[in-house]
Amino acid sequence: MASLLERTEIGALVSEKREIISVPDTATVLDALELMNANNIIALPVAAPPGKWLGLVAPTSLTGRSST
Repeated sequence: MASLLERTEIGALVSEKREIISVPDTATVLDALELMNANNIIALPVAAPPGKWLGLVAPTSLTGRSST
């Protein structure tokens, strides 16, 4: 298993190239949650102009609750 992990590139795991869905740093928590729900994704990159990435947000980081 370790050798598979060591030699497999992340790009090989992406089955379908799609547009990156992100949220601007000015979005509300509700905006981010609705965007994740509408696109069936579990995290969003947070963008700040011009062309900078601040990090990722996930439901647990937005609500302070575990998803389980």
